Amino acid sequence: MLVVGFIIVTSITEIAFIITLFHHFIRWFIIVVTFDSIGIILLYYIKKGYVRTCSVFFTFFCVIILLYMSWTAGGIKSQAVQILPIIVLLSGLLLGKKNGIMMGLIVTIILFILFLAETYSLLPSNTIKHIPLTICINLTFIVWLIVILQYLSVSTLENALRRSKEELDSRTKTEFALRKSEEFRLRIFEGSQIPIVVIDASTLSFIECNQAAIDIYCFNSRENILGKTPLDVSAPLQYDGSSSAEKIKQYIDEALSNGSAVFEWKHQRPNGDLWDAEVRLMSFQADGKQYLQFTLLDISQRKYAEIALEKSEKKVKSISANFTAGMIYQVLIFPDGKHIFTYVSESVKKYYGVTPKEVLNNSSLLYSRVHPDDYCLLLYYEAEAMKTFSPFKVEVRILNPGGEYRWSSLVSTPSKMEDGSICWDGIEFDITEQKNNEKILLESETRYRQLHESITDCLIQVTIQGDIVDGNRAFIEMLGYSRDEISSLKYQELSPSGWLEMERDIIENKIIPRGYSDIYTTEFIKKDGTIIPAELKTYLLRDEDGNPSGMWTIVRDITERIKSEQELKNRMEELEIWHKLTIGREDRILELKEEVNKLLIKNSLPPRYNI
Repeated sequence: MLVVGFIIVTSITEIAFIITLFHHFIRWFIIVVTFDSIGIILLYYIKKGYVRTCSVFFTFFCVIILLYMSWTAGGIKSQAVQILPIIVLLSGLLLGKKNGIMMGLIVTIILFILFLAETYSLLPSNTIKHIPLTICINLTFIVWLIVILQYLSVSTLENALRRSKEELDSRTKTEFALRKSEEFRLRIFEGSQIPIVVIDASTLSFIECNQAAIDIYCFNSRENILGKTPLDVSAPLQYDGSSSAEKIKQYIDEALSNGSAVFEWKHQRPNGDLWDAEVRLMSFQADGKQYLQFTLLDISQRKYAEIALEKSEKKVKSISANFTAGMIYQVLIFPDGKHIFTYVSESVKKYYGVTPKEVLNNSSLLYSRVHPDDYCLLLYYEAEAMKTFSPFKVEVRILNPGGEYRWSSLVSTPSKMEDGSICWDGIEFDITEQKNNEKILLESETRYRQLHESITDCLIQVTIQGDIVDGNRAFIEMLGYSRDEISSLKYQELSPSGWLEMERDIIENKIIPRGYSDIYTTEFIKKDGTIIPAELKTYLLRDEDGNPSGMWTIVRDITERIKSEQELKNRMEELEIWHKLTIGREDRILELKEEVNKLLIKNSLPPRYNI
């Protein structure tokens, strides 16, 4: 705008000079054409963006034109010289104060040259002589140039003030927003329960942290933690055995290169306690300086659990590898009924003749071995266990690689997975030998029970306290009780009170010390109240620790024997009476026979009686 105004005012002034000083028409015409042409060209390039270059060229061009006009119009006394100070001001406004000062030095040199030229008569002789009208036109030109410069200066100042005010308002708003943002950031930073630490990337020193970081590091105050480095709060060695100093450099370089790094770190508190954290490290710049910030998540419990899990897995693998009495397995059952084994122990080779890898690829290699009569039973127990997610135990027959069936006990616990499948962790035990032993034992017990029930002597088993545990059929029939009734009684209830002291003495002094008793006689009370005599022999039972636990007693009903003995006694007594009654008569007969024999002998006759 300044250049346009300058061109317009200058052109009008030169045209006025052409009219008033027509005899110098060519001179003024050339000046007007040259000035306007150069001005139009400069305006074109100003629109192209070459503002400063065009402004420099325009000021120097004006100086050259004014020097020419002054040189040809009277030198230091010419009207054109009065415009040079305005050019200095114009240069300062367009190009800045430094360029204005330089232009002032150039104009000063030009004025000094004009002064010397006039002093030494170096100026042309045919100089232009101004009349009062041309002087008025020239002064008017200067006045309007000053008006344009004043307008431009005031406009520039107003624009500068407006921009300054806008900038000030914007800065005020920015500062206010920044303060609010800083307050918000500090509130978030300090109020966060997540430990946050800021590091100077050049020194690796802690320069800021929140209260959560102070607490997790177990420092007393912020001052105690600021200035520390990551190495000051780290364990000497990290998980892989490398030094913390090496690892710190590795992760910081990663954060600086990629912007962030996430890793697990073993820390050490001031009291020497080690703890584990997940570190999220990020890099950022502020005011042209590089910083690092990291957050901490205490994962000590998780690491302990991972270590325990790792040890447990190793232990399970070790147990599984050495478990020869059966097979450990894990199988997934999906909602569509599909079975997939995810783990089987090496012992599957022994029991099924296939490798773990083959089972993982084809679950039917195991399920097809279950006896058809037991397969439905297995599915039933699985379904029942899934209703309450409780463990189940089932015994099934499984076909051995040799073609014969074995007995296996399956113990498994279900748990529901996120995808809806059921995971079964189980153990299979080979119980063939146990089943065979149970069969033998059952047969033995059957034979024992048959013998127990068929023996004519009564058998009774009691505890040391006298509770009746068992009795055979002969004993139950002897007393007239049912089996349920006899099991609810104590031995003492079946014996008359007069015999209890004797029986207690036999138990304490014979059965417990020796392990058995001699045959002894006692009495029993039948259900109808009848008292019957019995002959007993008792044997002591001991538990696994060798302590007395009960007694087996052989009981024999001696009612008939006692009756026979009494009848024999009666007969003997009767015989004794008869003997006493007849023994005297027999003696007299013998005496008489002897006398007869003597008489016969006297008479020389043979004896008649053989005595």
